[in-house]
Amino acid sequence: MKKNELQHAVNAVISNSNNLTQDTIPQNPLVDVTNGKHDTIKGLSNDAYVELYISRDGKKYRYTFRYTGNKNDWNRDTTSEIFIAYAHDENGRGGSEGNGGIGWYTPFLKKKLIKVFEEEFIDKIDENLKVKHRES
Repeated sequence: MKKNELQHAVNAVISNSNNLTQDTIPQNPLVDVTNGKHDTIKGLSNDAYVELYISRDGKKYRYTFRYTGNKNDWNRDTTSEIFIAYAHDENGRGGSEGNGGIGWYTPFLKKKLIKVFEEEFIDKIDENLKVKHRES
């Protein structure tokens, strides 16, 4: 499916769920470089990172995910994919996929964070689209 279809399903699942809350991260955030100067990180048009909060069993998990590809991919590709960039539990434990791999505290925590994301979000997207996701 095209990325627009996946994005539509993502938005529908978030909108129709009581335990999911979304906060889109700006596509062109300012970052400190040196000596008080600022630089911008180039955002990917139509490809923003999305911050998602999942409430489950009285706990709140925080995920940042994004769609793969750039603007040209978005308009051209017939397949689509999202991936977790950051994941943290209610105590702020977790990590990112960057900087040489996920430096998460324990394999148990990594499995738990992925399981919550999959069961509370990805499986609902599958239902919405009437497909079964593939892991990569």
